[in-house]
Amino acid sequence: MKYMLTTDGSPNSTNALGMVAKLMKDSDELVVLSVGHVEDHFWEDDAAKAAHHERARTYHEKIVEKTIVEAGEAGIKNVTGKVTLGQPRDEILHLAESENVDVIAMGARGLGAVKRLLLGSVSDHVMKNAHCNVLIAKA
Repeated sequence: MKYMLTTDGSPNSTNALGMVAKLMKDSDELVVLSVGHVEDHFWEDDAAKAAHHERARTYHEKIVEKTIVEAGEAGIKNVTGKVTLGQPRDEILHLAESENVDVIAMGARGLGAVKRLLLGSVSDHVMKNAHCNVLIAKA
């Protein structure tokens, strides 16, 4: 079975890792994904945009590296990491399909009622649109 853990480094993401660790067998695979949401602004030149993207990528690579170490400490043996930049809800769904993932595991981010109404929730969107099962961990 192939699992994908999406992480932003939050406690809810750590809880999702713990849940996955309990479910995984030695032959299962885990893909750790962190998505950097980078917005380009029309007033930025190409160099500023490139620097902004590089900072985001570096930040999310550190999150993935830390999570891979934590996965190993939890006894998970077959782990790979990926970092992408873009809209998290879209990137998660795209990678889950392209990697033939069986289960997406993620933390629920506790948005308030107004923010959820205006912005929506990444976990809600993924749960409703994923081609596979979705496991959502709370704090």
